[in-house]
Amino acid sequence: MGHYINPPLDVLKIGRELKGEEIVSVFIRGSVTFKDLSEELKDDEILIELYDRYCFLNAVWLYSEKEMMGFEGQANNGQIRRIGFFAVPKEEAAKKGISLDAINSLEEKNETAEA
Repeated sequence: MGHYINPPLDVLKIGRELKGEEIVSVFIRGSVTFKDLSEELKDDEILIELYDRYCFLNAVWLYSEKEMMGFEGQANNGQIRRIGFFAVPKEEAAKKGISLDAINSLEEKNETAEA
């Protein structure tokens, strides 16, 4: 686990929130999936979730179901708190710490796994 937007609060400036608190509260009940969130993205966007770790914030790139569930496991046991899901343009994410090579590589890997 570990591709992040830095500084994390920049996600509020460069991203658009996906359904706000509605989607976060629905996710907690388990009815929103990685696929649901991914379908909200435009072709040039990646999925970022902003988390509060109580002593600092994380804006993490959720590039797969497995990655998302790793962080959600931490949220479910109270280690971190969900703030929101955001769609962030890939180019903006690259300016804030997530390499375009990583984005392209992981997207290709996910597409291959889906096929």
